[in-house]
Amino acid sequence: MTGGFSGIMLYLLDLNFMNFVFERLNLQKINDYEEIDEIRSSAISEVSNIIISSYANAISHLSGIPINLSVPAMAINMLGGIMSVPMIEYGYTTDKIMMIGGKFICSNEKMSSNLLMLPDIKSLNFLLKKLGVYNE
Repeated sequence: MTGGFSGIMLYLLDLNFMNFVFERLNLQKINDYEEIDEIRSSAISEVSNIIISSYANAISHLSGIPINLSVPAMAINMLGGIMSVPMIEYGYTTDKIMMIGGKFICSNEKMSSNLLMLPDIKSLNFLLKKLGVYNE
């Protein structure tokens, strides 16, 4: 994320949520992350991009802070492996993570997902001030 706000956003998906998406796109379910082929990777990347963009736009509108998103990337690994990248980049400036939980309801099925936002400390303080949560 760049603009008036900088940091990293991660959208964490479990296998159940991925299969939920695959079924709605008429793709066969998978049993393991290693079964994700090019079409499934593209589908998950696009759905994730739409969701991340929606959250970023909502935060931008609520706070009045312009947020620009870079091209997303997809990584499949254990959570610790994935989290090491943003922690190395931002861990020296902040120890705060903003976690946004979401529920998707489709045909009476409920699926949970989590979005992590790791802003740099200046951006986090600026956002919290704009939202009226933080006073110096």
